[in-house]
Amino acid sequence: MSRPVLVAWMRAACVALALVLSGCGGDGSVGSGGTGAPVSGLAVGTVTGFGSVIVDGVPYDDVDAAAVVEDAPGIDTRTEARLGHRVEIGLDEGGAVRTLRLDGAVRGRIARVTPASLQFVVLEQTVQVVQDPALGPVTSFGGGFTGFASLAPGDLVDVHGVVVPQGASAVIQATRIDPIGLPAFVRVSGLVSSLTPGTFRLGALTIDHRGGAVVPAGVPLQAGQAVTVLAPPSAFVDDTLAAAQVRIKAVPPEGGSVQVSGPIASLDVGARTFFVDRQRVDYGATDFAPPAGSPPPYVRVRGPLAADGTLRATEVVVRDARGGGAQAELRGNIHDVDPAGRTFIVRNETVAYGQATPTGCPDPLADGLFVELTGRLSPTGVIADVLRCLRIEPPEGVHERRGTASQVSLAARTFRLTLDSGQDVTVAWNAATLFRDLPPEALDGQRLHVEGVQAGQRLVARTVRLAPR
Repeated sequence: MSRPVLVAWMRAACVALALVLSGCGGDGSVGSGGTGAPVSGLAVGTVTGFGSVIVDGVPYDDVDAAAVVEDAPGIDTRTEARLGHRVEIGLDEGGAVRTLRLDGAVRGRIARVTPASLQFVVLEQTVQVVQDPALGPVTSFGGGFTGFASLAPGDLVDVHGVVVPQGASAVIQATRIDPIGLPAFVRVSGLVSSLTPGTFRLGALTIDHRGGAVVPAGVPLQAGQAVTVLAPPSAFVDDTLAAAQVRIKAVPPEGGSVQVSGPIASLDVGARTFFVDRQRVDYGATDFAPPAGSPPPYVRVRGPLAADGTLRATEVVVRDARGGGAQAELRGNIHDVDPAGRTFIVRNETVAYGQATPTGCPDPLADGLFVELTGRLSPTGVIADVLRCLRIEPPEGVHERRGTASQVSLAARTFRLTLDSGQDVTVAWNAATLFRDLPPEALDGQRLHVEGVQAGQRLVARTVRLAPR
Protein backbone atom coordinates (compact mmCIF):
# COMPACT_ATOMS: atom_id res chain seq x y z
CA MET A 1 0.00 0.00 0.00
CA SER A 2 1.62 3.26 -1.11
CA ARG A 3 -0.04 5.48 1.51
CA PRO A 4 -2.45 5.07 4.44
CA VAL A 5 -5.83 3.78 3.42
CA LEU A 6 -7.95 6.87 2.87
CA VAL A 7 -11.60 7.57 3.49
CA ALA A 8 -13.10 5.08 1.14
CA TRP A 9 -16.56 6.09 0.26
CA MET A 10 -17.08 9.50 -1.21
CA ARG A 11 -17.83 9.75 -4.89
CA ALA A 12 -18.41 13.05 -6.58
CA ALA A 13 -22.13 13.38 -6.02
CA CYS A 14 -25.05 14.71 -7.95
CA VAL A 15 -25.40 18.17 -6.42
CA ALA A 16 -28.44 19.21 -8.38
CA LEU A 17 -30.01 15.80 -7.91
CA ALA A 18 -33.59 16.98 -7.82
CA LEU A 19 -33.07 18.59 -11.22
CA VAL A 20 -31.22 15.63 -12.68
CA LEU A 21 -34.04 13.32 -11.64
CA SER A 22 -36.61 15.44 -13.49
CA GLY A 23 -39.18 13.29 -15.18
CA CYS A 24 -38.32 10.13 -13.28
CA GLY A 25 -41.06 7.62 -12.78
CA GLY A 26 -41.09 3.96 -11.87
CA ASP A 27 -37.64 3.02 -10.59
CA GLY A 28 -36.16 6.47 -11.20
CA SER A 29 -33.15 5.47 -13.32
CA VAL A 30 -31.11 8.44 -14.46
CA GLY A 31 -27.80 8.91 -16.22
CA SER A 32 -25.91 10.44 -13.32
CA GLY A 33 -23.22 8.02 -12.28
CA GLY A 34 -22.16 10.17 -9.36
CA THR A 35 -21.08 13.21 -11.36
CA GLY A 36 -21.11 16.73 -9.98
CA ALA A 37 -19.28 18.95 -7.51
CA PRO A 38 -17.86 17.39 -4.34
CA VAL A 39 -19.43 18.03 -0.96
CA SER A 40 -17.49 19.26 2.08
CA GLY A 41 -18.48 16.66 4.67
CA LEU A 42 -19.26 12.97 4.72
CA ALA A 43 -21.11 10.50 6.93
CA VAL A 44 -20.73 6.80 6.17
CA GLY A 45 -22.50 4.19 8.23
CA THR A 46 -25.52 2.04 8.94
CA VAL A 47 -29.08 3.36 8.88
CA THR A 48 -30.49 2.82 12.37
CA GLY A 49 -33.69 4.83 12.17
CA PHE A 50 -35.93 7.40 10.55
CA GLY A 51 -37.55 10.70 11.48
CA SER A 52 -34.93 12.30 9.48
CA VAL A 53 -32.51 9.57 8.33
CA ILE A 54 -30.53 8.34 11.36
CA VAL A 55 -27.07 6.90 10.76
CA ASP A 56 -25.58 5.05 13.73
CA GLY A 57 -27.59 7.19 16.12
CA VAL A 58 -26.97 10.58 14.46
CA PRO A 59 -29.92 12.23 12.68
CA TYR A 60 -29.44 13.94 9.31
CA ASP A 61 -32.14 16.08 7.74
CA ASP A 62 -32.66 14.37 4.38
CA VAL A 63 -35.87 16.20 3.37
CA ASP A 64 -34.18 17.78 0.35
CA ALA A 65 -32.04 14.77 -0.63
CA ALA A 66 -33.12 11.82 -2.77
CA ALA A 67 -31.55 8.41 -2.10
CA VAL A 68 -29.82 6.80 -5.09
CA VAL A 69 -27.81 3.70 -5.90
CA GLU A 70 -25.53 2.97 -8.85
CA ASP A 71 -27.13 -0.20 -10.20
CA ALA A 72 -25.43 0.00 -13.60
CA PRO A 73 -22.25 1.71 -14.78
CA GLY A 74 -22.83 5.46 -14.72
CA ILE A 75 -26.53 5.09 -13.87
CA ASP A 76 -27.95 6.30 -10.57
CA THR A 77 -31.30 4.75 -9.69
CA ARG A 78 -33.69 6.50 -7.30
CA THR A 79 -34.38 4.27 -4.30
CA GLU A 80 -35.17 4.47 -0.58
CA ALA A 81 -33.06 3.73 2.46
CA ARG A 82 -34.09 1.02 4.92
CA LEU A 83 -32.84 -0.13 8.30
CA GLY A 84 -29.42 -1.74 7.93
CA HIS A 85 -28.49 -0.10 4.65
CA ARG A 86 -24.97 1.29 4.49
CA VAL A 87 -25.11 4.83 3.14
CA GLU A 88 -22.81 7.65 2.10
CA ILE A 89 -24.25 11.04 3.05
CA GLY A 90 -22.65 14.10 1.48
CA LEU A 91 -22.98 17.28 3.54
CA ASP A 92 -22.61 20.92 2.55
CA GLU A 93 -20.66 23.45 4.61
CA GLY A 94 -23.70 24.07 6.81
CA GLY A 95 -24.16 20.38 7.56
CA ALA A 96 -27.25 19.94 5.35
CA VAL A 97 -27.60 16.70 3.38
CA ARG A 98 -26.74 17.23 -0.29
CA THR A 99 -26.56 13.59 -1.39
CA LEU A 100 -27.60 10.21 0.00
CA ARG A 101 -26.14 7.17 -1.72
CA LEU A 102 -26.71 3.52 -0.82
CA ASP A 103 -23.41 1.64 -0.78
CA GLY A 104 -23.89 -2.11 -0.80
CA ALA A 105 -20.98 -4.48 -0.20
CA VAL A 106 -21.81 -7.34 -2.59
CA ARG A 107 -24.68 -8.30 -4.88
CA GLY A 108 -24.94 -11.67 -6.59
CA ARG A 109 -25.74 -15.35 -6.14
CA ILE A 110 -25.02 -17.30 -2.94
CA ALA A 111 -22.48 -20.02 -3.71
CA ARG A 112 -22.47 -21.81 -0.37
CA VAL A 113 -23.87 -21.49 3.14
CA THR A 114 -22.21 -22.49 6.43
CA PRO A 115 -24.89 -22.62 9.17
CA ALA A 116 -22.45 -23.39 11.99
CA SER A 117 -20.69 -20.04 11.56
CA LEU A 118 -23.66 -18.05 10.21
CA GLN A 119 -21.67 -17.35 7.05
CA PHE A 120 -22.25 -17.56 3.31
CA VAL A 121 -20.25 -16.73 0.18
CA VAL A 122 -21.15 -14.43 -2.72
CA LEU A 123 -18.63 -13.63 -5.48
CA GLU A 124 -15.90 -15.21 -3.35
CA GLN A 125 -16.69 -12.77 -0.51
CA THR A 126 -17.45 -14.30 2.89
CA VAL A 127 -20.48 -12.69 4.55
CA GLN A 128 -21.09 -12.91 8.29
CA VAL A 129 -24.68 -12.65 9.61
CA VAL A 130 -24.90 -10.93 13.01
CA GLN A 131 -27.37 -12.17 15.62
CA ASP A 132 -25.51 -10.93 18.72
CA PRO A 133 -25.91 -7.16 19.37
CA ALA A 134 -22.52 -7.21 21.12
CA LEU A 135 -21.01 -7.39 17.62
CA GLY A 136 -22.84 -4.32 16.34
CA PRO A 137 -26.12 -3.84 14.48
CA VAL A 138 -28.06 -7.09 14.19
CA THR A 139 -28.40 -8.03 10.53
CA SER A 140 -31.70 -6.79 9.07
CA PHE A 141 -33.51 -8.95 6.50
CA GLY A 142 -36.03 -7.75 3.94
CA GLY A 143 -38.13 -8.94 1.05
CA GLY A 144 -39.50 -12.03 2.79
CA PHE A 145 -36.22 -13.18 4.34
CA THR A 146 -36.67 -13.63 8.10
CA GLY A 147 -33.16 -14.58 9.16
CA PHE A 148 -30.14 -16.70 8.34
CA ALA A 149 -32.26 -19.84 7.97
CA SER A 150 -34.02 -18.19 5.02
CA LEU A 151 -30.82 -18.20 2.95
CA ALA A 152 -29.91 -20.99 0.57
CA PRO A 153 -27.31 -21.62 -2.13
CA GLY A 154 -28.49 -20.18 -5.43
CA ASP A 155 -30.37 -17.26 -3.86
CA LEU A 156 -29.71 -13.87 -5.43
CA VAL A 157 -29.04 -11.33 -2.69
CA ASP A 158 -28.06 -7.73 -2.11
CA VAL A 159 -25.80 -7.46 0.94
CA HIS A 160 -24.91 -4.32 2.86
CA GLY A 161 -22.20 -4.48 5.48
CA VAL A 162 -18.78 -3.55 6.80
CA VAL A 163 -15.50 -5.09 5.64
CA VAL A 164 -13.76 -6.52 8.72
CA PRO A 165 -10.18 -7.83 8.42
CA GLN A 166 -9.61 -11.29 9.86
CA GLY A 167 -5.92 -12.12 9.66
CA ALA A 168 -4.83 -12.23 6.03
CA SER A 169 -8.43 -12.29 4.80
CA ALA A 170 -11.62 -10.36 5.56
CA VAL A 171 -15.34 -10.90 6.02
CA ILE A 172 -18.29 -8.66 5.33
CA GLN A 173 -20.20 -8.14 8.58
CA ALA A 174 -23.71 -7.89 7.15
CA THR A 175 -26.02 -5.08 8.24
CA ARG A 176 -28.83 -5.85 5.77
CA ILE A 177 -29.67 -8.64 3.31
CA ASP A 178 -32.43 -8.50 0.69
CA PRO A 179 -33.48 -10.98 -1.99
CA ILE A 180 -33.30 -9.64 -5.56
CA GLY A 181 -34.21 -10.75 -9.04
CA LEU A 182 -31.54 -11.48 -11.62
CA PRO A 183 -29.59 -8.19 -11.78
CA ALA A 184 -28.24 -6.68 -14.97
CA PHE A 185 -24.99 -6.16 -13.07
CA VAL A 186 -23.49 -7.86 -10.04
CA ARG A 187 -21.52 -5.68 -7.66
CA VAL A 188 -18.66 -6.09 -5.22
CA SER A 189 -16.70 -3.58 -3.13
CA GLY A 190 -13.38 -3.92 -1.38
CA LEU A 191 -9.70 -2.97 -1.25
CA VAL A 192 -7.38 -3.51 -4.19
CA SER A 193 -4.65 -6.08 -3.59
CA SER A 194 -2.28 -8.22 -5.72
CA LEU A 195 -2.32 -5.55 -8.44
CA THR A 196 -0.89 -6.57 -11.81
CA PRO A 197 -1.35 -5.04 -15.28
CA GLY A 198 -5.01 -5.70 -16.07
CA THR A 199 -6.00 -7.51 -12.88
CA PHE A 200 -6.26 -7.16 -9.11
CA ARG A 201 -7.92 -9.01 -6.28
CA LEU A 202 -10.76 -8.22 -3.90
CA GLY A 203 -10.22 -10.83 -1.22
CA ALA A 204 -10.39 -14.21 -2.94
CA LEU A 205 -11.92 -12.73 -6.12
CA THR A 206 -9.77 -11.83 -9.13
CA ILE A 207 -10.95 -8.74 -11.04
CA ASP A 208 -10.02 -8.56 -14.73
CA HIS A 209 -10.55 -4.93 -15.77
CA ARG A 210 -8.89 -5.02 -19.18
CA GLY A 211 -12.23 -4.78 -20.95
CA GLY A 212 -13.88 -2.35 -18.53
CA ALA A 213 -13.80 1.32 -17.67
CA VAL A 214 -11.89 2.62 -14.67
CA VAL A 215 -13.50 5.77 -13.29
CA PRO A 216 -12.71 8.53 -12.65
CA ALA A 217 -10.84 8.42 -15.96
CA GLY A 218 -7.14 9.04 -15.66
CA VAL A 219 -6.86 7.95 -12.01
CA PRO A 220 -4.50 4.97 -11.80
CA LEU A 221 -5.39 1.92 -9.75
CA GLN A 222 -3.23 1.43 -6.64
CA ALA A 223 -2.98 -1.22 -3.97
CA GLY A 224 -5.10 -0.30 -0.98
CA GLN A 225 -7.64 1.75 -2.91
CA ALA A 226 -11.30 1.20 -2.12
CA VAL A 227 -13.22 0.33 -5.27
CA THR A 228 -16.63 -0.84 -6.40
CA VAL A 229 -16.86 -3.21 -9.36
CA LEU A 230 -19.89 -3.73 -11.61
CA ALA A 231 -20.11 -6.57 -14.13
CA PRO A 232 -22.75 -8.69 -15.90
CA PRO A 233 -23.56 -11.91 -14.01
CA SER A 234 -22.14 -13.95 -16.89
CA ALA A 235 -18.77 -12.24 -16.38
CA PHE A 236 -18.17 -14.29 -13.20
CA VAL A 237 -16.35 -17.51 -14.07
CA ASP A 238 -14.61 -19.65 -11.46
CA ASP A 239 -12.96 -17.08 -9.17
CA THR A 240 -12.63 -14.28 -11.75
CA LEU A 241 -14.96 -11.38 -12.56
CA ALA A 242 -14.51 -9.46 -15.82
CA ALA A 243 -15.39 -5.90 -14.85
CA ALA A 244 -17.60 -3.60 -16.88
CA GLN A 245 -16.66 -0.73 -14.57
CA VAL A 246 -14.28 -0.18 -11.68
CA ARG A 247 -15.15 2.93 -9.70
CA ILE A 248 -12.37 4.25 -7.49
CA LYS A 249 -13.91 5.81 -4.45
CA ALA A 250 -12.60 9.31 -3.97
CA VAL A 251 -11.42 11.19 -0.90
CA PRO A 252 -13.13 14.13 0.82
CA PRO A 253 -11.14 17.37 1.03
CA GLU A 254 -8.58 17.85 3.77
CA GLY A 255 -10.24 19.24 6.88
CA GLY A 256 -13.66 18.02 5.83
CA SER A 257 -15.91 16.61 8.53
CA VAL A 258 -16.14 12.81 8.45
CA GLN A 259 -18.25 10.26 10.34
CA VAL A 260 -17.65 6.55 9.89
CA SER A 261 -18.78 3.45 11.76
CA GLY A 262 -17.94 -0.20 12.07
CA PRO A 263 -16.00 -2.72 14.14
CA ILE A 264 -12.50 -1.67 15.20
CA ALA A 265 -9.64 -3.45 13.43
CA SER A 266 -5.84 -3.27 13.68
CA LEU A 267 -5.96 -1.55 17.06
CA ASP A 268 -2.64 -0.02 18.15
CA VAL A 269 -3.07 1.14 21.75
CA GLY A 270 0.42 2.63 21.86
CA ALA A 271 -0.04 4.79 18.78
CA ARG A 272 -3.73 5.27 19.60
CA THR A 273 -4.85 4.30 16.11
CA PHE A 274 -7.21 1.76 14.56
CA PHE A 275 -9.08 1.11 11.33
CA VAL A 276 -12.86 1.24 10.82
CA ASP A 277 -14.29 -0.06 7.54
CA ARG A 278 -11.02 0.63 5.67
CA GLN A 279 -10.50 4.07 7.29
CA ARG A 280 -7.43 4.82 9.43
CA VAL A 281 -8.38 6.64 12.66
CA ASP A 282 -6.17 8.52 15.12
CA TYR A 283 -8.07 8.66 18.42
CA GLY A 284 -5.28 10.31 20.42
CA ALA A 285 -7.28 13.51 20.99
CA THR A 286 -10.19 11.65 22.61
CA ASP A 287 -10.70 9.98 25.97
CA PHE A 288 -11.79 6.74 24.28
CA ALA A 289 -10.56 3.59 26.00
CA PRO A 290 -11.17 0.46 23.88
CA PRO A 291 -13.13 -2.17 25.84
CA ALA A 292 -10.98 -5.08 26.93
CA GLY A 293 -11.46 -8.50 25.43
CA SER A 294 -13.32 -9.53 22.30
CA PRO A 295 -15.22 -9.08 20.10
CA PRO A 296 -13.83 -5.70 19.00
CA PRO A 297 -16.32 -2.88 19.59
CA TYR A 298 -18.52 -1.43 16.87
CA VAL A 299 -17.91 2.32 17.05
CA ARG A 300 -19.01 5.59 15.51
CA VAL A 301 -16.10 7.96 14.88
CA ARG A 302 -16.31 11.65 13.99
CA GLY A 303 -13.65 14.25 13.20
CA PRO A 304 -11.76 16.11 10.46
CA LEU A 305 -9.67 14.47 7.76
CA ALA A 306 -5.90 15.07 7.79
CA ALA A 307 -3.76 15.58 4.70
CA ASP A 308 -2.53 11.97 4.78
CA GLY A 309 -6.09 10.61 4.82
CA THR A 310 -6.21 9.84 8.55
CA LEU A 311 -9.40 10.70 10.40
CA ARG A 312 -8.39 12.75 13.47
CA ALA A 313 -11.13 11.65 15.84
CA THR A 314 -12.81 14.19 18.10
CA GLU A 315 -15.43 11.64 19.19
CA VAL A 316 -15.50 7.85 19.45
CA VAL A 317 -18.77 6.28 20.61
CA VAL A 318 -19.36 2.56 21.15
CA ARG A 319 -22.54 1.63 19.27
CA ASP A 320 -22.89 -2.06 20.09
CA ALA A 321 -24.70 -3.53 23.10
CA ARG A 322 -21.81 -2.55 25.39
CA GLY A 323 -22.28 1.15 24.66
CA GLY A 324 -25.81 1.43 26.01
CA GLY A 325 -28.41 3.66 24.41
CA ALA A 326 -30.94 2.89 21.73
CA GLN A 327 -29.95 0.74 18.77
CA ALA A 328 -32.84 2.01 16.65
CA GLU A 329 -35.15 5.03 16.52
CA LEU A 330 -38.30 5.69 14.50
CA ARG A 331 -40.62 8.69 14.28
CA GLY A 332 -43.77 8.87 12.15
CA ASN A 333 -47.37 7.80 11.58
CA ILE A 334 -48.22 4.17 12.33
CA HIS A 335 -50.25 1.86 10.08
CA ASP A 336 -51.31 -1.79 9.91
CA VAL A 337 -51.72 -1.98 13.68
CA ASP A 338 -52.12 -5.56 14.91
CA PRO A 339 -53.35 -5.36 18.56
CA ALA A 340 -53.25 -9.14 18.94
CA GLY A 341 -49.72 -9.52 17.62
CA ARG A 342 -48.67 -6.18 19.18
CA THR A 343 -47.07 -4.93 15.97
CA PHE A 344 -47.44 -1.99 13.61
CA ILE A 345 -45.58 -0.42 10.69
CA VAL A 346 -43.96 3.00 10.75
CA ARG A 347 -41.67 4.45 8.08
CA ASN A 348 -41.98 1.15 6.22
CA GLU A 349 -40.47 -0.78 9.14
CA THR A 350 -42.21 -3.39 11.30
CA VAL A 351 -42.24 -2.66 15.03
CA ALA A 352 -43.01 -5.16 17.80
CA TYR A 353 -44.28 -3.12 20.76
CA GLY A 354 -45.31 -5.87 23.16
CA GLN A 355 -42.34 -5.22 25.47
CA ALA A 356 -42.86 -1.44 25.60
CA THR A 357 -45.06 0.56 27.95
CA PRO A 358 -46.79 3.13 25.70
CA THR A 359 -46.91 6.72 26.94
CA GLY A 360 -49.74 9.02 25.93
CA CYS A 361 -51.23 6.35 23.67
CA PRO A 362 -54.81 5.10 23.35
CA ASP A 363 -55.57 1.44 23.97
CA PRO A 364 -55.70 -0.10 21.47
CA LEU A 365 -53.36 1.81 19.19
CA ALA A 366 -54.94 3.14 16.00
CA ASP A 367 -53.71 3.68 12.46
CA GLY A 368 -52.50 7.20 11.79
CA LEU A 369 -51.16 7.96 15.27
CA PHE A 370 -47.86 9.83 15.30
CA VAL A 371 -45.29 8.08 17.49
CA GLU A 372 -41.70 8.34 18.63
CA LEU A 373 -39.96 5.14 19.66
CA THR A 374 -36.57 3.71 20.50
CA GLY A 375 -35.59 0.09 20.77
CA ARG A 376 -33.50 -2.81 19.57
CA LEU A 377 -32.94 -4.08 16.06
CA SER A 378 -34.40 -7.47 15.18
CA PRO A 379 -33.85 -9.43 11.95
CA THR A 380 -37.16 -8.13 10.59
CA GLY A 381 -37.57 -4.70 12.19
CA VAL A 382 -37.45 -3.08 15.62
CA ILE A 383 -38.38 -4.28 19.11
CA ALA A 384 -39.65 -1.16 20.87
CA ASP A 385 -38.45 -0.43 24.40
CA VAL A 386 -39.87 3.10 24.65
CA LEU A 387 -43.02 4.18 22.79
CA ARG A 388 -44.58 7.64 22.98
CA CYS A 389 -47.65 8.89 21.12
CA LEU A 390 -47.92 12.60 20.28
CA ARG A 391 -51.39 14.13 20.57
CA ILE A 392 -50.47 16.90 18.13
CA GLU A 393 -48.61 15.82 15.02
CA PRO A 394 -45.53 17.99 14.52
CA PRO A 395 -45.65 20.05 11.32
CA GLU A 396 -42.04 19.39 10.40
CA GLY A 397 -40.52 16.12 9.25
CA VAL A 398 -42.00 13.29 7.21
CA HIS A 399 -45.72 12.50 7.38
CA GLU A 400 -47.46 9.34 6.17
CA ARG A 401 -50.96 9.27 4.70
CA ARG A 402 -53.15 6.52 3.22
CA GLY A 403 -56.12 6.97 0.98
CA THR A 404 -57.53 6.80 -2.54
CA ALA A 405 -56.15 8.97 -5.34
CA SER A 406 -58.26 11.03 -7.71
CA GLN A 407 -58.06 14.21 -9.82
CA VAL A 408 -54.55 13.37 -11.01
CA SER A 409 -52.93 16.22 -12.97
CA LEU A 410 -49.75 15.22 -14.76
CA ALA A 411 -49.21 18.83 -15.84
CA ALA A 412 -49.48 20.26 -12.33
CA ARG A 413 -47.95 17.15 -10.71
CA THR A 414 -50.71 16.90 -8.13
CA PHE A 415 -53.52 14.56 -7.09
CA ARG A 416 -56.19 14.44 -4.42
CA LEU A 417 -55.85 11.81 -1.71
CA THR A 418 -59.07 10.97 0.10
CA LEU A 419 -58.14 9.54 3.49
CA ASP A 420 -60.10 6.83 5.30
CA SER A 421 -61.48 9.56 7.57
CA GLY A 422 -63.01 11.27 4.53
CA GLN A 423 -60.58 14.19 4.64
CA ASP A 424 -59.07 15.30 1.34
CA VAL A 425 -55.36 16.07 1.07
CA THR A 426 -53.70 17.67 -1.94
CA VAL A 427 -50.51 15.79 -2.77
CA ALA A 428 -47.84 17.25 -5.03
CA TRP A 429 -44.86 15.47 -6.47
CA ASN A 430 -41.59 16.67 -7.94
CA ALA A 431 -38.47 15.38 -9.65
CA ALA A 432 -37.20 13.67 -6.49
CA THR A 433 -40.42 11.73 -5.73
CA LEU A 434 -40.05 7.95 -5.89
CA PHE A 435 -43.04 6.07 -7.33
CA ARG A 436 -42.40 2.61 -5.96
CA ASP A 437 -45.13 0.45 -7.51
CA LEU A 438 -46.69 2.43 -10.35
CA PRO A 439 -46.09 5.55 -12.47
CA PRO A 440 -47.96 8.84 -11.95
CA GLU A 441 -50.27 8.24 -14.91
CA ALA A 442 -51.65 5.11 -13.18
CA LEU A 443 -52.51 6.74 -9.82
CA ASP A 444 -56.18 7.52 -10.37
CA GLY A 445 -58.44 5.28 -8.28
CA GLN A 446 -55.58 3.53 -6.54
CA ARG A 447 -55.27 3.17 -2.78
CA LEU A 448 -51.90 4.71 -1.93
CA HIS A 449 -49.44 5.13 0.91
CA VAL A 450 -47.71 8.49 0.66
CA GLU A 451 -44.69 9.70 2.62
CA GLY A 452 -44.10 13.40 2.30
CA VAL A 453 -43.37 16.76 3.87
CA GLN A 454 -45.85 19.55 4.45
CA ALA A 455 -45.48 22.68 2.31
CA GLY A 456 -48.32 25.07 3.01
CA GLN A 457 -51.59 23.30 2.26
CA ARG A 458 -49.92 20.56 0.23
CA LEU A 459 -48.17 17.34 1.10
CA VAL A 460 -45.08 17.11 -1.12
CA ALA A 461 -44.53 13.41 -1.72
CA ARG A 462 -41.15 11.79 -1.19
CA THR A 463 -42.40 8.22 -1.81
CA VAL A 464 -45.67 6.93 -3.29
CA ARG A 465 -46.51 3.22 -3.11
CA LEU A 466 -49.62 1.03 -3.25
CA ALA A 467 -51.35 0.49 0.10
CA PRO A 468 -53.34 -2.53 1.26
CA ARG A 469 -57.05 -2.27 0.56
